[in-house]
Parts: sequence; C-alpha cells; structure tokens
Amino acid sequence: MTSSQLKSLFEDYLQFCRFYRRLRNATLNNYENQMKVFFSCMPEVNSVSDLTINNMVEFFKRLEVRKEEWGKVILYLG
Repeated sequence: MTSSQLKSLFEDYLQFCRFYRRLRNATLNNYENQMKVFFSCMPEVNSVSDLTINNMVEFFKRLEVRKEEWGKVILYLG
C-alpha cells in the first residue's frame, strides 16, 4: 500500500463520517487538517502497517518540538 492508498483510505473515512455519522463540516475540516500535519511531519509513513506505536510516539515528539517563525518571534507549537 502506498501513501496515496493511505490517503485514499482516509478520504473513505471522511465520507463515512460525513454521511453515516453526520459530523459537522468544521469537524471534518479539523480531521483533514490534522492528517495534513501528520503526513508533513511523518513522510516515512506510507502504509497502514507503518502506523505503529513507535511511529505515533515519534509523531507526537515531532509536534512537541516543531516551531514556527513569525517575524522575529519564534512560536513553539505542540
């Protein structure tokens, strides 16, 4: 399974949430934004089998130390 297949599974999940669970668009947008963050922080995750406990722990570690520069101020996000 490739990264695009993993993304396709996520799209299927969003459709399930939209039509079966009837989640609000704001919730679905949040899910989508979080997956974008996940894929940008964890480019080595390409398949469902890559979604291991160790990779999830690594993802949260990366979120914790991720930083963003805005002008002269450095904001630490996490």
